[in-house]
Amino acid sequence: MKRREIQQRIKGVFSRNPKGFGFVRREDGGEDVFISPSGAKGALSGDRVLVVIEDDTDRRGPSGRVETILERHRKKCVGILANERGMWGIRPMGRDLPDFLRLDDATAKTARKLCKLGDWLEVELQSEGDRILCVLPQKVPSDGGVTADLNAIVREYGLPSKYDETAEAEAAALRPVELPREDFRKKTVFTCDPMDARDFDDALSIQAGKKKGTVVLGVHIADVACYVPPSSKLDEEARRRGFTSYLPGRTIGMLPDALAADLCSLREGVDRLAHTVFLTVDSETGEVLSGRRCHTLIRSKKRLCYEQVERLLNGETVTGMTASLKKTILQLNELTARMREWRRTHEGFLPMEIPEIRVICAGNPPEVAGLSTPSHGRSGEIIEECMLAANVFVAEELRERKIYGLYRNHAQPETENLEEFADMASRILRCRPLNLARRSKMVAFLKMLGDSPVGEVLTMSLLRLLPRADYNTLNKGHYGLGKECYCHFTSPIRRYPDLLTHQQLIAADLKNKDVLKRTAAQKVAMRCNELEVKTDQASFAASDCLKIRELAHEAQANGGTLLKEAVVCRVLPSGASIYLRETGLMGFIPTERMGEGIWHLQEHGLALSNGWRKLRYGDVIQVRVSQFDAVRGEVVYSLSGVSKQ
Repeated sequence: MKRREIQQRIKGVFSRNPKGFGFVRREDGGEDVFISPSGAKGALSGDRVLVVIEDDTDRRGPSGRVETILERHRKKCVGILANERGMWGIRPMGRDLPDFLRLDDATAKTARKLCKLGDWLEVELQSEGDRILCVLPQKVPSDGGVTADLNAIVREYGLPSKYDETAEAEAAALRPVELPREDFRKKTVFTCDPMDARDFDDALSIQAGKKKGTVVLGVHIADVACYVPPSSKLDEEARRRGFTSYLPGRTIGMLPDALAADLCSLREGVDRLAHTVFLTVDSETGEVLSGRRCHTLIRSKKRLCYEQVERLLNGETVTGMTASLKKTILQLNELTARMREWRRTHEGFLPMEIPEIRVICAGNPPEVAGLSTPSHGRSGEIIEECMLAANVFVAEELRERKIYGLYRNHAQPETENLEEFADMASRILRCRPLNLARRSKMVAFLKMLGDSPVGEVLTMSLLRLLPRADYNTLNKGHYGLGKECYCHFTSPIRRYPDLLTHQQLIAADLKNKDVLKRTAAQKVAMRCNELEVKTDQASFAASDCLKIRELAHEAQANGGTLLKEAVVCRVLPSGASIYLRETGLMGFIPTERMGEGIWHLQEHGLALSNGWRKLRYGDVIQVRVSQFDAVRGEVVYSLSGVSKQ
């Protein structure tokens, strides 16, 4: 069909793909507009632009070009100092930016005095027609390789700095708001966290219930809100930060360490204030029958890590545990197994666990010590079940009392997207057509996948299909958990939505008129959603950067290249997307790096073949890793060999 020139103008926000093209999300709510690399006119992701729509006849959607950049979204960026073809500039970290941004002459002169090639710089972005120039460079502080990378990521994603000594001293001097409390110090209470945890915001207990066949589960949460009242100086700062940022080798707290790791932390053998949910549970079925919430004074009998609890559950001897503590843990293990089975039967939660491959750093300055895939087994499930139950109880209280806390919502996927995925999955697995619209069928499908390579990449594909969970003052349910009503209550040390819920409950309990109203609470929810995305992106970027640096070091020790095992997770006419199970990195092999022959899509887009060799979704293959770009988070892969699925 002949291209139709229509010259319609619309306004919207541009989103740039690393390959240069992009899309504009229209302010009038119309269909997104495709922008070719030549039509972007220097627009960057987030820029508000005026677009001329030049063609609206393509079935894939309208296309056009950027006529004017109305408002720049990004003011600064971080990258390494580079020289390309005699021009000084930076290679920016952000993949939504061009590969190279030029420094103006004065800036280049300053940068060359400040840094050497490869050093991290933070620059301001300035428009010059369709071009972007970098000005006013600042060298990113560094005292080592990992430190430099982490400092650069903190600058790039606008993460806050650590609290200074003054803020820490002010936090250490805080005194809690007086509240009626139940003394629970003589009961057996314990914490269970990762081995390297520094703050402990939840503890557990279990007692016999008043009625036969019931037990009372105690979920004790650090009573942070009694130290951080609404609208206080520290509350405003915690709200600005939103979340604790966890980077490999660095933690940037939402709260000062004086609170997070001391006054509010449920440390072993120390009296601490807690906000407790007591849940009466049927000990045979695992159903939560009732509950109550109160403020308590507790004293943790033991600080345990997951590995210790796991060894105890496996029948091994664990030193330092009293008989009472061992009994408590074994009782909780039995109870939470029944609670999990009750949830599986009545709520049908989606079993979608993807192994998290973490970068472990050690030393000062920190260096990468290796990779770890935490697997907490039954010990992790004990904690998970207790936290879920407490969160549900509080969410239902918020709803019943009409208190504007922040619900944690998770929308179900669009029907059309789910049908497309089901069709693809049935063809990949060579099974009968799947119907994943019914929850029971979805759960059965996920169980069937297990932990095989093809199962792992199918689960990852489904996770990408699902909407992101978010915060809202309106309860919309949680699709992944199968919950009608859910919120976050159990981590007020590291998540502001939890802290806000604590504050709202205290204000309501005291009949205080300072309870946050819906409009104000909703603004906090939207802000927290934005901060959560940014915090997660920074964590992923830091992890990928350090993983790639380690691959580069490994390759150098092996003569420049590496062979790694990967799983094919998508095929395109241009190549294959892959997942490295050992590192958790995603990558892409272009067809020109797959060897001889012309590669074509087969099996309705599920396989690539050159006539004598085939790559199919879910295949385990050997890839050669030879070029590493930790700045952009990219690695160059080529095909080495193929093994059976």
